[in-house]
Amino acid sequence: MKWLKNILIYLRNTIEIVIPAIAFSLMFIAFVIQVYYRYILDDPLAWTYEVTVVGFVWTLIFGAIYARRKDEHVAFSYIYDLVPEKVQFAFRVIGNLLVIVLIAIAFKPTYEFIQFMEMSETTTFNIPYNIVYFPFLILMVMLVFYSVKDIIVDLKNIKN
Repeated sequence: MKWLKNILIYLRNTIEIVIPAIAFSLMFIAFVIQVYYRYILDDPLAWTYEVTVVGFVWTLIFGAIYARRKDEHVAFSYIYDLVPEKVQFAFRVIGNLLVIVLIAIAFKPTYEFIQFMEMSETTTFNIPYNIVYFPFLILMVMLVFYSVKDIIVDLKNIKN
C-alpha cells in the first residue's frame, strides 16, 4: 500500500509542480524569442504566440491546484478573522461544501464543452483545443479533493 501512496504523491507533485514549471519555462522562452524576432529582427513568429498562450493557461491552472494545496490563495478574511472560532469552522465547512456542490453541478457541462472543443484546433500546431483546456477538468477534480480533505481535517479537529 505504501507504493501506491508514493505513486500518488509523485503524480500529485508532477501535476502541481513539474508541469506548471515546464509550462512556465516554455512560455518564458517562447516569449523572449517572440520579442527578439518581432522587435529586433522585425519578423514575428506565429508559433511563439501559441506556445505563450498555452503555457500561460497550463501554468495558471496547474499552479492554482498547487496554491490550493498549500492554502495560499488570496483571501479577504477581515470578517472571518473577527468572528469566533466556531463561526470560522462553519464558514470553512460551508465554503468547502459550496465548492464541492458547484463543481459537481458544473463538471458534466464543462466536460462536454471541452470535448466539443475537439473540433477546433490551434492555428500553428493544430492541437485540438480539448487538449489545451483539459487541465481545467483536473483542476476541478483536485479542488473537490482538497475541499473534502479540508472538511475531514476540520471535523477531526472539532472532536478534539
